[in-house]
Amino acid sequence: MRYLHLLALPMVLALLLGIAWFSRDLVAAQEKPAQVLQKWEYKILSLWTGSEDEEKLNKLGTDGWELCAVRSDRDGVAIVYLKRLKR
Repeated sequence: MRYLHLLALPMVLALLLGIAWFSRDLVAAQEKPAQVLQKWEYKILSLWTGSEDEEKLNKLGTDGWELCAVRSDRDGVAIVYLKRLKR
């Protein structure tokens, strides 16, 4: 009788593991979500420091433009690089 209990326990455990294994959702190993490539448009400006330029940059920010980089040239002019999602 004791031998029967020792034999039944692994069989019940194997049955439960088999049910759990086959009832899980199947997921593909290489499945990736669909990626949407974003398209950007760019704008390059030359700006002198001053209130007019600040107002211009605020307007561009309201229109969706985002500052990417700023480079200063020898004459004290700031070259400003902007980008936004293509509309």
